Amino acid sequence: MICYKSIPKLLGLLVLGAIMVAASWYCTTVPVLDAPLWGWIGVVFFGGCMVVMVSRAFMRGPVVVLDGAGILDRRVSPDVILWSDIRSVRVVTHPKHQWIGVDLRDPVSFMSRLSAAQRLLARANDRMGFPPFNVGFAGISPGMDAVWSYIQQQHPEKVAAPLNT
Repeated sequence: MICYKSIPKLLGLLVLGAIMVAASWYCTTVPVLDAPLWGWIGVVFFGGCMVVMVSRAFMRGPVVVLDGAGILDRRVSPDVILWSDIRSVRVVTHPKHQWIGVDLRDPVSFMSRLSAAQRLLARANDRMGFPPFNVGFAGISPGMDAVWSYIQQQHPEKVAAPLNT
């Protein structure tokens, strides 16, 4: 199963990001307690998200590949996570959002190959009770449902109970 970037989805995310940056910017002008602080945090956060989306728009080739060898998410690492290194995969649901969580047999070994920023995100995921490695489907196609069906058909021994937060 191969997932590619979806320009319409990425454009939708960019529009949403622009709206969020504008709303955050507006909060910087509201003279109420912490509103300016949170406004600036929103400007930086959502502005950073927009930079990531623009960089992903220029990504060539497949974004996520699932095959007989394992899972490759080029947004996270150039390394394939081998099925033999995967303990289980599950659908993770957080209000209105879903992604695939990957529980690794040896997450420390995999995280040592990630960039510092990716390691920080993996640790944050772990502290929040999510699997350290996650595959999201924002801005790519086919989406989560097609990929989850593929995993259930091709690797049913890896499927774990869903995680709802």
